[in-house]
Amino acid sequence: MAPLLAKIASSEESVYTGLKVSVKQGGSTKGIEALRAGQCDLAAVSRSLPPSEIQELEGATGLKVFEVPVALDATCIYVNADNPLPGITRDQLNGIFAITHSLTKDPIVRWNELDPKSPLGDRFMHIQVLHMSHGTMQRFQAFVMPGEDLQTVMRYFEPGPSSVGNACCAYPQAMGIAGYANRQPRARMLPISEGRGKPFVEPGFATIRDRSYPMWRP
Repeated sequence: MAPLLAKIASSEESVYTGLKVSVKQGGSTKGIEALRAGQCDLAAVSRSLPPSEIQELEGATGLKVFEVPVALDATCIYVNADNPLPGITRDQLNGIFAITHSLTKDPIVRWNELDPKSPLGDRFMHIQVLHMSHGTMQRFQAFVMPGEDLQTVMRYFEPGPSSVGNACCAYPQAMGIAGYANRQPRARMLPISEGRGKPFVEPGFATIRDRSYPMWRP
């Protein structure tokens, strides 16, 4: 959103003489907090706003809140390009990322617990995540682990989604969460299945546009 907004701001300033647009970064939650506090006019959010959040914002500001979608994106699961894992299910993601792993009997912390044939064997997964202030993580939490906290085994907080992609490029045992726009040649996105009997869907322009990829987002 930040590069997109910077271009929009520059275009607006060139059209409307005397207009000054300031773009600040920091994640979806910070944008919402700034809007609530009257510190900005527009907040860029990379997820949907539930009706309860819109109602709360309107109550806090006394203003009508309008949502204006500008693009579609997706929250994606990245692994190293040399990792042969063909895909992953919602239940498996819950076992890997949620400390209470409500959808699985046991937590999944080693590669051979996810895939007995994995060439990474019993090596621990390196979980590369963003802080929960990011819409990327909020979309992931809503789909994979609503109401649950992140597990703590080999968990690494990255400063931004590009850093998640870099880590997956560098470390064979890494698995990370970032947006579709953060794809890199050495970091591979995994197809995702919503559950038993459901197809595995790879993120791409077509599957995000038609909403068949489970973690698409406005």
